Amino acid sequence: MKFEAYNYQCSPAEWEGGLFTEEANRYREEALAAMDRHLEIIDGLFSTEKVPYPQGTGMSLPFKDGETLCLLRLNSRMRPSSKPEVQTELNRPFLIAKMLYSHSSFYVLSVQNHTMLHREVNWVKDDLLNQPSCIVIIANTEGRQLLLVESNTAFKYTKTVAKIFQDTLGALLRSHKLNINFRPHYSPDMFWEHLEKKLVYGVGLKYVKCHFDYPNMAADAKLLGSFFEEFGVDMNAEMDYTIKGQHGQPLNCDPKNRNPHMESIVDYAGRTGNKLLACYMDGGKQPYDADHVGISTLVVEENMRKQIQQMVKDTVVEAGQNLLLLTDDNGAFRDQLSVWMRALNGGKDPEGVK
Repeated sequence: MKFEAYNYQCSPAEWEGGLFTEEANRYREEALAAMDRHLEIIDGLFSTEKVPYPQGTGMSLPFKDGETLCLLRLNSRMRPSSKPEVQTELNRPFLIAKMLYSHSSFYVLSVQNHTMLHREVNWVKDDLLNQPSCIVIIANTEGRQLLLVESNTAFKYTKTVAKIFQDTLGALLRSHKLNINFRPHYSPDMFWEHLEKKLVYGVGLKYVKCHFDYPNMAADAKLLGSFFEEFGVDMNAEMDYTIKGQHGQPLNCDPKNRNPHMESIVDYAGRTGNKLLACYMDGGKQPYDADHVGISTLVVEENMRKQIQQMVKDTVVEAGQNLLLLTDDNGAFRDQLSVWMRALNGGKDPEGVK
């Protein structure tokens, strides 16, 4: 069972009126107040019994009704079905998810896709509705916000699921004057490996360029120090940061004796999904992001999927000779999530996950 990891971050929504007016200042104050509560707001969406979609989304069904969630669906390019009942399901503007587990800002969902199977039996072609599902884990913790998407045949790409959650939560958070953005998590190790190979041939690093999102993930923002966090909030800013060797000289950047500040910047880029660009003295350029490096993955035992699905029953699950009590009270699954998140965090405990 393999998961691919995405970080998500909130930021104040844009004010569309004039700058520095009384209305703009009031809007910004309300947006910043919402930013202070954005984790609480997101928890409310997943933990409240019934959450309607705001007007303007065109959704007649609520986002959440009990343990059932209704997610905004992306446009589909599937071939039309000749069977009306199949086509009706394919045309629905939403996908259904079930909440399997919910405890202390950790949420486990099973997200159902709507696809079509084409089969032919005795020279007769037929279309069948197919509704495969994947497990989605959301850790809405203070230090970092993480989305883990099971990589299976339900969706061709896990980024499709991330985009569904980005669109769905974006529509719900807009009334709170917030935006939300999902980016795939990638390993920063490739940066140091490429640099080490270049240095073997005497090719140094000319400059490194990194993009910083609006700061809000405490565990990652601390990597950059208080200046970037405070300045970004005060200026309502995303920032592009370039580290360049002076007077055309290469940077003093040694992968075997890493500068801690440079290492923090590279780690920040990977852990937040922000793009990093390295330019070398021979003119070569190497971008680092999930498209070029690959999304970080996390592999767990195959039987874990069954255990997750059994959680909804809140009973004892037998696994070999061991009995694992999967209840909210003993926090067994919360402990397992901590192990998985620690694996994605270089073996360290992520802030906010104990």
